[in-house]
Amino acid sequence: MRTPDLGGRLCIVLADHAPWEGPPLYTHRDCDEWFFVTKGEFVYEVGGKLYRVVQGGSLVAPQKIPHRYINGPTPGTLFIGLTPGGGLEEFFEEVARRRRNPSPTPPTREELVALYARYNVDYIGGRLTEDDFKKATT
Repeated sequence: MRTPDLGGRLCIVLADHAPWEGPPLYTHRDCDEWFFVTKGEFVYEVGGKLYRVVQGGSLVAPQKIPHRYINGPTPGTLFIGLTPGGGLEEFFEEVARRRRNPSPTPPTREELVALYARYNVDYIGGRLTEDDFKKATT
């Protein structure tokens, strides 16, 4: 079943992350995002505050609140749910394609802003670091 089968009300993806991997800071204009850690340990920044979430834990990032996360020192896996889901399934698919087939030159900030905007996501930029992870877990 895909997001359009649900009238765009819900999008759920399974996301694997290598150690120290995570997205840049961003906001969703019109949906809330739920993260459930099925494997590993993640640190999230939501609205400027850091949260440590381990296997079996979850966290919600409300729409219009800047958020990002970083996986810890071992491979990790998340269920990510977005409501309403809209076209976000296509966003995740496009990002996965770009990761599998990276361009010889990284995208510019302007290209990332445009990519995110197509899916009602505001790209702010800047990723959490290993030091951020350690600050949140000590």
